[in-house]
Amino acid sequence: MTNSLFGSISDTSKWIYHYTSRETALEYIFTSGKIQLNTFANLNDPRESKDWSFSLSVPDDVEIDSEEFFDIQRQGTNYAKNHCKILCMVQDDPRAVANGPDYMFHRGFSRPRMWAQYSGNHTGVCLIFDRAKLEETIKLELTAKGDIYFGEVQYVSLHPDEVDAFNLSYEEIFDTSLDATIDSKIKKYYKNYYFSKVEDWSNENEWRCILRGNSTMPEYVSISDSICGIVLGGDFPSVYEPAITPFGVEFSVNIGRIAWRNGQPVILPGPQPA
Repeated sequence: MTNSLFGSISDTSKWIYHYTSRETALEYIFTSGKIQLNTFANLNDPRESKDWSFSLSVPDDVEIDSEEFFDIQRQGTNYAKNHCKILCMVQDDPRAVANGPDYMFHRGFSRPRMWAQYSGNHTGVCLIFDRAKLEETIKLELTAKGDIYFGEVQYVSLHPDEVDAFNLSYEEIFDTSLDATIDSKIKKYYKNYYFSKVEDWSNENEWRCILRGNSTMPEYVSISDSICGIVLGGDFPSVYEPAITPFGVEFSVNIGRIAWRNGQPVILPGPQPA
C-alpha cells in the first residue's frame, strides 16, 4: 500500500475520488478505460435534476401570454441543461491534513454515507484520480466539443446572484435569441448554475467538471493516465475479486479495501495478482 495515497496528506487538491457501483466499475469504466460525464437529469439534487424557473423582465408596452412565458421557461431550461455533461468527484476535506487521530475520516475515500449512497451500500468501489492529470486529459479530449469548466461546488441555500442569474430580458431575447440570452447568462453566472448546491449536500465536498457543447449525447473521458488507486467497499463481494484484480495490473495501481473498526475507516490491502 502506498502511504502517500492512503495515509496522511499535505495537499487536499492532489487527488479526487469517484464512488460508483461494482457493476458500473466492472462492466463499463474498467472495460472501456473511460468514465462518463453524466446529464443533469440523472443527478440527485432537485436544483439540478428539476426544471429551472426563470423570471422575465418585460417592457411596459409589451404583453405576453402565459403560453409564451412558460415556453420560454421550458426552452431556457432545456438549453441551459441538456447540452451540459457533468463529472462529479469528491475531494479530501481540509481537516485531512492535520494528521490528527481523526484525519482518516476526512479522506475522500472514507465517507460512509458516500459509500452507502453512491457505491451500492458499501458493495462498490471508489476510484482515486490525480486531479491535475484528469483535468489535462479532459482538456485534451473534450476541448473541441465545447466549453469546459472545472471547480469546487459552493454550498449555499440561496446564492447571492440567484435573482440576476434567473432573470431574463425579453428585449434581449427579441433582439438576439433565447439561446444567445442564455449563453450570455451562463458566461456570467456559470458558478451559480453549475457549481452551487444547497447546504444540505455540503459534506460531499464536491469537485466537478462541466462540459457545455452542442451535443446532447453522452461524453466520455479516458482514465488510464489519471487513475492512481482503487478502493473496494467494505462489503465488496469476494467472489468478484478475481474479476477486479486484472484492472489493478492494467492501470498499474494499488487496490485497497476499506474496513470499519468501531466505525473508524481503515485501509487494508485488496486482492493482489496471483
